[in-house]
Amino acid sequence: KENLQTRRSKGFGIVAEISSILHEVPFGKYRVEAGLKLRNAMFLNGILTNSEVWHGINDEDISKLEDVDECLLRKILDAHSKTPKEALYLETGASPIRFIIKSRRLLYLHHILKRKESELINRVYYAQKRQPVKGDWVNLIQDDLDCLSIKLEENEIQKMSKQKFKKHVKVKIRNTALKYLNQMKEKHSKVKNIKYDKLELQQYMADSKFTSNNIKLLFKLRTRMVQVKANFKNGLDSLLCDLCKVEEESQPHLLVCEVLLNQCEALYNDESVEYDDIFSNKESQLKAVKLFEKVLEVRDNLLL
Repeated sequence: KENLQTRRSKGFGIVAEISSILHEVPFGKYRVEAGLKLRNAMFLNGILTNSEVWHGINDEDISKLEDVDECLLRKILDAHSKTPKEALYLETGASPIRFIIKSRRLLYLHHILKRKESELINRVYYAQKRQPVKGDWVNLIQDDLDCLSIKLEENEIQKMSKQKFKKHVKVKIRNTALKYLNQMKEKHSKVKNIKYDKLELQQYMADSKFTSNNIKLLFKLRTRMVQVKANFKNGLDSLLCDLCKVEEESQPHLLVCEVLLNQCEALYNDESVEYDDIFSNKESQLKAVKLFEKVLEVRDNLLL
């Protein structure tokens, strides 16, 4: 427990360091990709050193480390604190820490099974198997195999090459993490209707046609975090649009508000953009986010 707390504290220090790098270095449109590479190189390797041999840990312990990881992802995406955490992973294609630890543990199992029976590491493993105690490493391994639906026997794992087993585990990790995150998504109305078939970086985040501001705004639009009343209802007496005073102030309403239609030339002239384009292909997303940028600029000026 003390070790995990130390890693958590170290993690916040690394988050601050990465945040400083992202702020000082002009990555531009590559900010998100650079942030994710820094997450892998500095953050994950920094706090998960030797995590493959941790024993006696539970989901609550791992959640404390995931809190730090989510803090980092919010900084990379410039995301609101209320953004559903599963959206951070589903949009970036990042796996939660709990699955990364499972992956490392299983690869370490492969390493143990490849060792000679006379070696101490191998003897300790089989001693735990013969007389398991609650919290033992062998129990965690069995939980990992069950969680990831890996049906391989020990002798089958032993015969596999490291690369083949690593690839097999990676596929299982991605599929299980996707299922886990999609289940979380169903509980949040803000992202419930977005469909994710793969756990991968969304195309708009890696497309050179999108600027850094385009990516940030599109992420907020997709997760319903743009500053409109319907997205932040707590403490409001009325949800009516402050401009037209007729309809609820929501993200889709920004494209049909009568006041904005009269004041925003781009909105009046471009009728080809629909709200659902933010969930469509990257070409439609680019047109939509550029229009939303102009609309929000006009709206902010009118409100002022």
